[in-house]
Amino acid sequence: MGKLDQLKQGAAASFAGYQEPEGAAAQPQQMDIEGTIADRRTAAPKPALTTKAPPPPPRVKPKAWTRGEGKSRNPEYGRFTVYVPDKLRTTAERKWEDSTGRDASDLIEHLLKQYVGI
Repeated sequence: MGKLDQLKQGAAASFAGYQEPEGAAAQPQQMDIEGTIADRRTAAPKPALTTKAPPPPPRVKPKAWTRGEGKSRNPEYGRFTVYVPDKLRTTAERKWEDSTGRDASDLIEHLLKQYVGI
């Protein structure tokens, strides 16, 4: 017996005891769509929610950036770009910030003043 014959025999055995309900094969069951739509149109509207959402928090204006804050806006300072190995730069920045609390540009300014003798 081949594979196909075994499958046919198994399928036939599965449906052996099955009987279709009377009239089911002759008339497929139809849904009453028009009645369902009409029921929804005449149904009472859902009640509105009684709780209101809380009002949004008041808007706070951010502080306006004013000209003259920071070294980048100060005409007495200029941009100075240098290439330094990353590990050296990060180690020096961390050590300087930990000991003085100031940023890297202050470190460079301090070192340049020492070099020039000011």
